[in-house]
Amino acid sequence: MEWRLLHGDELAANWEAAVNRPPLTKIEPLEWSMFAHVVKAEHMEDCKVRLAFHDGLDGMADLSAERRGEAFRPLRGLKRFRSLALAGRKPAWRNGAGIAPEFLHRRVVGDGG
Repeated sequence: MEWRLLHGDELAANWEAAVNRPPLTKIEPLEWSMFAHVVKAEHMEDCKVRLAFHDGLDGMADLSAERRGEAFRPLRGLKRFRSLALAGRKPAWRNGAGIAPEFLHRRVVGDGG
């Protein structure tokens, strides 16, 4: 869930306080755990990958439409696309190309897992 949705009431109260100029109240900071982390990535077939995330979401994502741009040019061939591995908390390929875990999380949810 987005930070602004979690803290909407606090933000509104602080906005009102800023307009009226009394002291502002502290709002909990954005935590690293709110970002998606990929804990497992595996090439399945064609441009489909199976992804597991730190929050328990596990499913397939078809990345065929994401193989655009200069960084992804070498990955248009399936042999290189299959070299998918984890680099920290995101999947990446040997040529350095990677896709943001948050994008992949939304893709898995949108693709129905």
